[in-house]
This record gives sequence, C-alpha cells and structure tokens, in this order.
Amino acid sequence: MPGEIDIWPLVLSASREGKCVALPRYDRAAKFYTVHVIRSESDVAPGFWGIREPAADCPSPESNLLDLIIVPGVAFNESGWRLGRGKGYYDRLLKAWRGRTCGVCYDEQMVEHIPVEPHDIQLDCILTPTRYFQPGGSE
Repeated sequence: MPGEIDIWPLVLSASREGKCVALPRYDRAAKFYTVHVIRSESDVAPGFWGIREPAADCPSPESNLLDLIIVPGVAFNESGWRLGRGKGYYDRLLKAWRGRTCGVCYDEQMVEHIPVEPHDIQLDCILTPTRYFQPGGSE
C-alpha cells in the first residue's frame, strides 16, 4: 500500500531462489485474506485493494506453518505491536497461520505507543531499513 515499505524485490528474490513464496489474497465474499503460493511474477495481479495478489488458480500451502510471515502496517513499536488499517484483516490471518512474524516498516513508522486490543497479534520482530527489534530481546 502507499506509504508502506516495498517488499516486492524480496518476494522476487526468494521466488528465484526456489523458496516457497506465499502471498495473501483478499476474499471479498468472506471479507478475509487467504494464503496462496506463487511460483513466478506471472502468478500475481492487482487485487481488490490494488495490491499485488496471487491469481485465482494459485494453490494454498500444504500446512498452516510458514517459516516467515512478513507483516505490513501503518505503525509499529519495539514491543512488537502493530497498527494496521483498522479492519483486523492481518490479525485474523495471523491467527489462522503459524510461523515467525516480522513487521516491516520505515524507521519513521516506529512509535513509542500502539493501542492494543484483545484481537491484536504481537509480532516476533520488527525490521526497518536501519534497525531490528525483537520484543523482550535486544536491538
């Protein structure tokens, strides 16, 4: 989304290296994100929100355990909390899928306080262009 760090080069690099890359696709009827494997850039097209999403024929991963889940957001803090866009889409997605979660953002998106609600999911780490944060750990 505009204002978020562009992870597309990372997606392409991982795909070229033969890693299994999965991206979320918005299901309009369910108002929920689902996860689907892409094999190349040709498997991706602009989706409902104008974000690159897997095509309709891309399969779901076999397991609900992913090695790394990169999570976007509007703001993050050093405790691993994120502020999304207010609909809870990613929090529901993270409840359904297991794996190490890493928020990615620009340095200026790091803030001291994030309002936390019961449905919010705490991330395992936050990565900016200049810093790495691990809640309860070190920078």
